[in-house]
Amino acid sequence: MPKTKGISKAKKSESQKTEKSETREKGISKKTPIIVKIISVFYWITSLIFALFGIILVIFSNLIVSTINSSDMSSYMDALDPNVLSILTPGFFIGIGVFFIILCVLLSLLGRGLWKLKPWARITAIVLSIFMVIYEIYSMIIYFAFGQIIWLLIYGAIGYYLLFNEEAKKSFA
Repeated sequence: MPKTKGISKAKKSESQKTEKSETREKGISKKTPIIVKIISVFYWITSLIFALFGIILVIFSNLIVSTINSSDMSSYMDALDPNVLSILTPGFFIGIGVFFIILCVLLSLLGRGLWKLKPWARITAIVLSIFMVIYEIYSMIIYFAFGQIIWLLIYGAIGYYLLFNEEAKKSFA
């Protein structure tokens, strides 16, 4: 009987070691770099802004349409094509609001994935950053505004850090 107790203790010890190494492999014991935490918080804040705009558009869609159709706005609306005005319905603004709310959820998931060092989140953030840099450059060509430079720098820095920084690469591995 004593031999089985010794064997079971050895098995328990081995299983505990195996669990600890699996925990390390899963990334539970990894420490999230501060820059990745900042990027994650940036995406959470962005998602809250999208949520706010989405909720406002859904709740106030009728008010927005009635304001567009009011006589005070008629001088501004005369410059628009009548076909454009015909699509500006409450349903149109509700659809945009729902789209913003969906973006809010996706950006929140991206922020959480980055915080938890999920490799898919790193890849998604890199692709999103590249897309946004291209979009900002295109926007600056069409119509320049100072804020576009700020967004270009932010998304460029996020993409550069996640793509080329060795600490970031190791954290998500």
